[in-house]
Amino acid sequence: MKIKEALIWSKKRLEKEKSKSRALEAEIILAYVLKKNKEYLYTYPEKELNKKEAAKLKKLIRRKLRGWPIPYLIAEWEFFGLNFFVNPKVLIPRAETELIVEYILENYKPVAKLQILDMGTGSGCIAVALGKLFPYAKITAVDISAEALKIAKLNAKNNKVKNINFKLSDLFGKIGGKFSLITANLPYLSSNESRKKIKYEPKLALDGGKQGLEIIKKFLIQARDFLKPRGKIIIEISPIQKIALIKLLKKYFTKHRFEIKKDLAKRHRLVIINRE
Repeated sequence: MKIKEALIWSKKRLEKEKSKSRALEAEIILAYVLKKNKEYLYTYPEKELNKKEAAKLKKLIRRKLRGWPIPYLIAEWEFFGLNFFVNPKVLIPRAETELIVEYILENYKPVAKLQILDMGTGSGCIAVALGKLFPYAKITAVDISAEALKIAKLNAKNNKVKNINFKLSDLFGKIGGKFSLITANLPYLSSNESRKKIKYEPKLALDGGKQGLEIIKKFLIQARDFLKPRGKIIIEISPIQKIALIKLLKKYFTKHRFEIKKDLAKRHRLVIINRE
């Protein structure tokens, strides 16, 4: 099978998904199999796949048709211009999560000596991106999953980021000190939503309890005691949680200012809490 034939075959097979991005997905999978970039596919369309490559391509296409996300198939995904190793032990980095990094980059200088805590670090995408952008910052990346922390450490190493301390902890249980910035992308799906939506990603990273706010509520109550004066808490939320979250913030952050920012789709996505 030639590269051009493999592309045609892959696209045709993926038609069953009725995905608008099936052509791109076919390119990504084939490029991964060949260990080349996508441009290579069109530069050398007559090149033959060997038996091992052809078998691997067919295996990955079958998995894609069973619902496997592309990042898990190719074991990596991009976040804020950096490549991250991912597998089903960690959540796939989302584009909307980049808003946290963008906000910090807009509000702090790269030379700032920040003390940053990233709660629920998962793959380490937020912590590693911030470590790259703020080389003088001291970052603590926390997760309840030891397996997730192994992946986060690997991603820090692969991206040559050395200013992160990784901690295994259930929220702030084993954390000491105070921080100028606390970031969090915690589970915010309700248990009912997670049962419907979670197939391959870790339930631990997505299931936020009955209302989707159980873990976020615990986090907010505890986070108050770990924030420095004029510090900020930046947390990603589900757009449908805005009203419930405002009630929580008014109850537990009476002496703090807060704002809610929208993502590119104009959905409420970030909560920023400012300590006076």
